[in-house]
Parts: sequence; structure tokens; C-alpha cells
Amino acid sequence: MFVNTVAAGADVIFSFFDKYLNECNVAGTPGSGFGPSEDGYFRLSAFGHRENVIGVVERIKKNLKQN
Repeated sequence: MFVNTVAAGADVIFSFFDKYLNECNVAGTPGSGFGPSEDGYFRLSAFGHRENVIGVVERIKKNLKQN
């Protein structure tokens, strides 16, 4: 699962990493590590179980609503 961060600007990728890791207990990876076509995206899951990915999305949504 990739989160599109293009509209937010290239500088936000590591902000997402810090926020998701520290506030949501979610580890992700800047998409640019997977090639130039993934630049501007934040990768949350590649091989996770569907239930885990849904839980991650719920934690992120909850965190975003609080801020």
C-alpha cells in the first residue's frame, strides 16, 4: 500500500516516517527506495496480511483526526 504524498511536497516523506512510527506505531518506507516512479509515495505494506493493513489504516486515521 502506497500513500500519495506528491501534493504535500517531497520534503514530507521523512516527516511521515517519523509521525507514523512514533505516533501510530507504523513503520513505512519512502517510495523512492523502490525506483523513481515511486518517488512522492510512502510505502506502508507490500506483503502484510489484509487484517494488519486495515489495522494500520485505522490507527493512522485515528491519529489524523486527533491532530
